[in-house]
Amino acid sequence: MNIPRTRDLYEPLFQAIHELGGSASIREQEDKVATLLSVARNRHQTKFSYRLAWARTTLKMYGVLSNSSRGIWALTPASRTRQSIVADEVQRFVSARRRSRPSSRNEDTEETEQPLWSDRVLELIMNHPPDAFERLCKRMLRESGFTSVEVTGRVADGGIDGQGVLRLEGLLSLTT
Repeated sequence: MNIPRTRDLYEPLFQAIHELGGSASIREQEDKVATLLSVARNRHQTKFSYRLAWARTTLKMYGVLSNSSRGIWALTPASRTRQSIVADEVQRFVSARRRSRPSSRNEDTEETEQPLWSDRVLELIMNHPPDAFERLCKRMLRESGFTSVEVTGRVADGGIDGQGVLRLEGLLSLTT
């Protein structure tokens, strides 16, 4: 079985993260993209993972994905409403960006700490729609080390229900 080229993974990767609720671990992405493309992953796992990693990096440069230090990748707020990705468009954008990299970062802008940041965060959360809160919960669980995170309730049902798997030091696996 031929492994798709990196550029041919942009759209399936975008769709996979979209279908997984807007964020996903690397393992969840690989499983979902392999399913979407019907890719057998036994002996070609390394090549597939490598190309998918480059696709993630490229889509991050394009501004569609962001990632955390824990390997959780998410759609950027602006990309949540997108329906698809066009590989040629991504390639042109990234190529142009690489050619026009600035020589140094602008250090004139300093970030100032906002007082009562927790009040601001709570206000932002409360003013977002229920589906955004569910995406946030899924992301927080993934960031905390849960895998196979799934929201099982419905939007605006008065609460959030879901499940995930938490592995503890490689010795124990809990499904909650």
